[in-house]
Amino acid sequence: MKRLLPVAIALLAALTSTGCYLNEAVATNEVAAQRDGGRITNCVGPGVYTDLGLFSDLTSVSSNALTLVVGDKEVATKDTQLVGTDITVQFKRKTDCESMKNLLTNWSLLARDDNRLQETVSNITAQAIKVAVRNFTLEELLDDRDSLAQQIRKDLVNETSKFSVDVLSVGVKNVTLDPAYSKILNEKALLTAQIDAEKRRQDLIRQQAANQQLEQDQKVLVLQKQLLAEKARTDVDLEVASRDSRVSATKYQVFAQNPAALELERLRLLKDVLGDKSVIYLVPQNSSLNLILGNLSGTTPVSGTLPIK
Repeated sequence: MKRLLPVAIALLAALTSTGCYLNEAVATNEVAAQRDGGRITNCVGPGVYTDLGLFSDLTSVSSNALTLVVGDKEVATKDTQLVGTDITVQFKRKTDCESMKNLLTNWSLLARDDNRLQETVSNITAQAIKVAVRNFTLEELLDDRDSLAQQIRKDLVNETSKFSVDVLSVGVKNVTLDPAYSKILNEKALLTAQIDAEKRRQDLIRQQAANQQLEQDQKVLVLQKQLLAEKARTDVDLEVASRDSRVSATKYQVFAQNPAALELERLRLLKDVLGDKSVIYLVPQNSSLNLILGNLSGTTPVSGTLPIK
């Protein structure tokens, strides 16, 4: 037994040096490439793997997302304004088998070293910032940061696809201005706010004037309607008076042209004056009615009158 132990140790060392692996684990945040003599034969996910082939090995690659912030203190805009820009980038290695083969074959340092990968992506991002900012004026840059982020992301995707990196997101964290220009913008913003406040005040004055004019117009309209109503009532009163006048004139004309009608009307009126409708008085023509009416209050009949029951 003691003789076999050194032999087993030597055999195990030989197998290890030639590349076989026993119960090697691939973590949940990793993918791995199984290789035989340096040639990738398969890509596997999390689990435990064994391969006792003399030239076999298992190479794991992290699939974690990485985040970095890339800044540039002085970048020229399209209208030659200097700004500072901070960009946040999130990315990770692609985990499909073709991407794994590309990483391990052509970019082996980037496949296993997160720091080296971050440094590479940071350098690409810095260059993309300069190119992208140059396509925007300062006003456009301040008003539309999303377009800047999209432009930088487009450049990053084109460059990082070479070494099988997936750009997850790009965001503009901050845009800083030159202090002198920032002061000018603040003064402009204050002036704009003052102008807007004055416009609102003028609009309020105009609205109040319009409301007052509307109120006056409504009052005039009411008065006009009242005037029309009064005129209509006056017209009616005038028409009634005119008709009454015509009726009176017609009656007067009848009495003027027909003495008999006038006499009948006089007698009708006397009937109401004399009072007692059960007594008929015969009055001689051309007699003074004043004398007759005056004596009716006594008990002695007036000469020349005959009471008829």
